[in-house]
Amino acid sequence: MILTSTEKPHYLGISLGDAHLTAQVAPELKSELVRLVSLGHKNLVVDLQQVNFVDSSGLSALLVGNRITQKANGVFVLTGVQPAVMKILQICQLDSVLNLIHNENEIEDFIIMTNIANDLLDEEE
Repeated sequence: MILTSTEKPHYLGISLGDAHLTAQVAPELKSELVRLVSLGHKNLVVDLQQVNFVDSSGLSALLVGNRITQKANGVFVLTGVQPAVMKILQICQLDSVLNLIHNENEIEDFIIMTNIANDLLDEEE
């Protein structure tokens, strides 16, 4: 699997270079997401622009990323979702579970606002 990461002010961007997010590459993605969160990157944005097919293992990897960032009080965003992948997300009703944002400015705003909301909730507890 080809993974590249880019440090942004409020998140770590991860680009997938493979056209298929399947059982062959999903375990590597899962372990990389876990590793990144364990290193303190609580806000992750995964760019799926190159991905045109996702199977159940790939969906599982994305859900793991979402879950572990939430546990770290962070944000998990998918961007660059291609129509074929979007259709799979919609069929599985994951488009209502995962954060799908296409505009980089909107991604930053969403992450900042979510982090503020999380911090306020933490103060209340």
